[in-house]
Amino acid sequence: SNTFKKKPPKKIDVLIVGAGPVGLTLSNLLALKGIKGVCVDKLEDSYSFPRAISLDNDALRIFYQLGLSERDFNFLPLKEVTFSSSFFGDLVTLNTSGSIDTFPKLVSFYQPELEKKLKEKLLSHKNFELLYKRTLKDYRDRGDHYEVSLVDEKGQNHELNCLYLIGADGAHSLVRKLEGLNFD
Repeated sequence: SNTFKKKPPKKIDVLIVGAGPVGLTLSNLLALKGIKGVCVDKLEDSYSFPRAISLDNDALRIFYQLGLSERDFNFLPLKEVTFSSSFFGDLVTLNTSGSIDTFPKLVSFYQPELEKKLKEKLLSHKNFELLYKRTLKDYRDRGDHYEVSLVDEKGQNHELNCLYLIGADGAHSLVRKLEGLNFD
Protein backbone atom coordinates (compact mmCIF):
# COMPACT_ATOMS: atom_id res chain seq x y z
CA SER A 1 0.00 0.00 0.00
CA ASN A 2 1.24 3.52 -0.75
CA THR A 3 -0.72 4.98 2.17
CA PHE A 4 2.07 5.26 4.74
CA LYS A 5 5.26 5.97 2.81
CA LYS A 6 8.05 7.56 4.84
CA LYS A 7 8.37 10.65 2.66
CA PRO A 8 6.26 12.31 -0.01
CA PRO A 9 7.94 12.77 -3.39
CA LYS A 10 9.98 15.96 -3.81
CA LYS A 11 8.18 17.18 -6.93
CA ILE A 12 4.56 16.62 -7.94
CA ASP A 13 1.88 18.26 -10.03
CA VAL A 14 -0.75 18.63 -7.28
CA LEU A 15 -0.83 18.53 -3.50
CA ILE A 16 -4.28 18.17 -1.96
CA VAL A 17 -4.58 18.93 1.74
CA GLY A 18 -7.49 17.01 3.25
CA ALA A 19 -8.51 13.38 2.65
CA GLY A 20 -12.24 13.68 3.26
CA PRO A 21 -14.84 13.13 0.53
CA VAL A 22 -13.81 16.24 -1.43
CA GLY A 23 -10.05 15.63 -1.28
CA LEU A 24 -10.38 11.92 -2.09
CA THR A 25 -12.82 12.56 -4.94
CA LEU A 26 -10.59 15.22 -6.49
CA SER A 27 -7.52 12.99 -6.03
CA ASN A 28 -9.28 10.17 -7.86
CA LEU A 29 -10.41 12.43 -10.71
CA LEU A 30 -6.88 13.76 -11.18
CA ALA A 31 -5.34 10.28 -10.91
CA LEU A 32 -7.64 9.09 -13.72
CA LYS A 33 -6.22 11.87 -15.90
CA GLY A 34 -2.64 10.69 -15.22
CA ILE A 35 -1.72 13.66 -13.04
CA LYS A 36 0.99 13.01 -10.45
CA GLY A 37 -0.03 14.04 -6.96
CA VAL A 38 -0.31 13.50 -3.26
CA CYS A 39 -3.28 13.81 -0.94
CA VAL A 40 -2.36 14.38 2.73
CA ASP A 41 -4.39 14.46 5.91
CA LYS A 42 -3.46 15.25 9.51
CA LEU A 43 -5.51 12.35 10.88
CA GLU A 44 -4.19 8.81 11.27
CA ASP A 45 -6.84 7.41 8.90
CA SER A 46 -10.30 8.28 7.60
CA TYR A 47 -12.63 9.82 10.17
CA SER A 48 -14.94 7.11 11.57
CA PHE A 49 -18.05 9.27 12.05
CA PRO A 50 -20.22 10.92 9.39
CA ARG A 51 -20.12 14.70 9.07
CA ALA A 52 -21.98 14.97 5.77
CA ILE A 53 -25.26 13.13 5.19
CA SER A 54 -26.57 13.98 1.74
CA LEU A 55 -25.44 14.08 -1.88
CA ASP A 56 -27.13 15.50 -4.93
CA ASN A 57 -27.41 14.06 -8.43
CA ASP A 58 -24.24 15.84 -9.59
CA ALA A 59 -22.15 14.24 -6.82
CA LEU A 60 -23.56 10.81 -7.70
CA ARG A 61 -22.70 11.37 -11.37
CA ILE A 62 -19.09 12.16 -10.40
CA PHE A 63 -18.83 9.02 -8.26
CA TYR A 64 -20.14 6.95 -11.16
CA GLN A 65 -17.43 8.50 -13.38
CA LEU A 66 -14.90 7.19 -10.87
CA GLY A 67 -16.35 3.71 -11.23
CA LEU A 68 -18.33 3.72 -7.99
CA SER A 69 -21.99 2.77 -7.94
CA GLU A 70 -24.82 1.96 -5.58
CA ARG A 71 -23.16 -1.44 -5.00
CA ASP A 72 -20.10 0.31 -3.52
CA PHE A 73 -21.81 2.56 -1.02
CA ASN A 74 -25.38 2.54 0.20
CA PHE A 75 -27.58 5.54 -0.33
CA LEU A 76 -31.24 6.24 0.17
CA PRO A 77 -33.17 8.67 -2.08
CA LEU A 78 -34.78 11.51 -0.10
CA LYS A 79 -38.29 12.58 -1.11
CA GLU A 80 -38.27 15.93 0.68
CA VAL A 81 -36.06 18.14 2.81
CA THR A 82 -37.24 20.70 5.36
CA PHE A 83 -35.01 23.57 6.41
CA SER A 84 -35.71 24.62 9.99
CA SER A 85 -34.58 27.34 12.37
CA SER A 86 -34.60 27.18 16.16
CA PHE A 87 -36.00 30.75 16.12
CA PHE A 88 -38.55 30.58 13.29
CA GLY A 89 -39.44 26.88 13.03
CA ASP A 90 -39.79 25.28 9.60
CA LEU A 91 -38.72 27.73 6.90
CA VAL A 92 -39.23 25.78 3.70
CA THR A 93 -39.84 22.21 2.54
CA LEU A 94 -38.38 21.17 -0.80
CA ASN A 95 -39.62 18.32 -2.95
CA THR A 96 -36.49 16.29 -3.77
CA SER A 97 -38.25 13.22 -5.17
CA GLY A 98 -37.54 12.08 -8.69
CA SER A 99 -34.33 12.08 -10.67
CA ILE A 100 -32.19 14.16 -12.99
CA ASP A 101 -30.29 12.39 -15.78
CA THR A 102 -31.20 9.01 -14.18
CA PHE A 103 -29.69 9.98 -10.79
CA PRO A 104 -31.87 10.69 -7.74
CA LYS A 105 -32.07 14.43 -6.99
CA LEU A 106 -30.92 13.95 -3.39
CA VAL A 107 -29.79 10.94 -1.35
CA SER A 108 -28.60 10.29 2.18
CA PHE A 109 -25.40 8.28 2.62
CA TYR A 110 -22.93 7.07 5.27
CA GLN A 111 -19.75 9.12 4.88
CA PRO A 112 -17.21 6.63 6.36
CA GLU A 113 -18.39 3.96 3.89
CA LEU A 114 -18.01 6.31 0.92
CA GLU A 115 -14.57 7.49 2.09
CA LYS A 116 -13.42 3.86 2.39
CA LYS A 117 -14.41 3.18 -1.24
CA LEU A 118 -12.80 6.42 -2.46
CA LYS A 119 -9.61 5.53 -0.58
CA GLU A 120 -9.54 2.01 -2.08
CA LYS A 121 -10.02 3.46 -5.55
CA LEU A 122 -7.23 6.01 -5.04
CA LEU A 123 -4.79 3.38 -3.78
CA SER A 124 -5.23 1.49 -7.06
CA HIS A 125 -3.56 4.36 -8.94
CA LYS A 126 0.24 4.47 -9.23
CA ASN A 127 0.48 8.21 -9.93
CA PHE A 128 -1.23 9.46 -6.76
CA GLU A 129 -0.30 8.87 -3.14
CA LEU A 130 -2.37 9.09 0.02
CA LEU A 131 -0.44 10.06 3.13
CA TYR A 132 -2.02 10.27 6.58
CA LYS A 133 -0.45 11.86 9.66
CA ARG A 134 0.91 14.74 7.56
CA THR A 135 0.11 18.35 8.41
CA LEU A 136 0.65 21.36 6.21
CA LYS A 137 3.02 23.67 8.04
CA ASP A 138 3.55 26.41 5.48
CA TYR A 139 3.94 27.12 1.79
CA ARG A 140 5.59 29.73 -0.40
CA ASP A 141 4.27 30.82 -3.78
CA ARG A 142 7.23 30.99 -6.17
CA GLY A 143 5.20 32.12 -9.18
CA ASP A 144 5.51 28.96 -11.26
CA HIS A 145 5.27 26.49 -8.34
CA TYR A 146 4.72 26.21 -4.60
CA GLU A 147 7.33 25.19 -2.05
CA VAL A 148 5.46 23.30 0.65
CA SER A 149 6.47 22.25 4.15
CA LEU A 150 4.72 19.24 5.65
CA VAL A 151 5.21 17.85 9.15
CA ASP A 152 4.80 14.13 9.88
CA GLU A 153 3.62 12.48 13.10
CA LYS A 154 7.20 12.47 14.47
CA GLY A 155 7.57 16.23 13.97
CA GLN A 156 9.92 15.84 10.99
CA ASN A 157 9.68 18.38 8.19
CA HIS A 158 9.24 17.30 4.57
CA GLU A 159 9.69 19.81 1.75
CA LEU A 160 8.18 19.37 -1.68
CA ASN A 161 7.39 21.37 -4.79
CA CYS A 162 4.04 21.30 -6.54
CA LEU A 163 2.46 23.19 -9.39
CA TYR A 164 -0.92 23.37 -7.63
CA LEU A 165 -1.85 23.38 -3.94
CA ILE A 166 -5.49 22.62 -3.15
CA GLY A 167 -7.14 23.06 0.23
CA ALA A 168 -9.84 20.43 0.79
CA ASP A 169 -9.34 20.56 4.53
CA GLY A 170 -12.81 21.54 5.66
CA ALA A 171 -14.35 24.36 7.61
CA HIS A 172 -11.19 25.07 9.62
CA SER A 173 -8.94 25.03 6.55
CA LEU A 174 -5.31 25.85 7.22
CA VAL A 175 -4.82 26.44 3.48
CA ARG A 176 -7.56 29.07 3.51
CA LYS A 177 -6.10 30.63 6.68
CA LEU A 178 -2.58 30.79 5.23
CA GLU A 179 -4.01 32.33 2.06
CA GLY A 180 -5.76 35.00 4.17
CA LEU A 181 -9.26 33.98 3.09
CA ASN A 182 -12.22 34.27 5.45
CA PHE A 183 -14.99 31.71 5.88
CA ASP A 184 -18.18 33.75 6.18
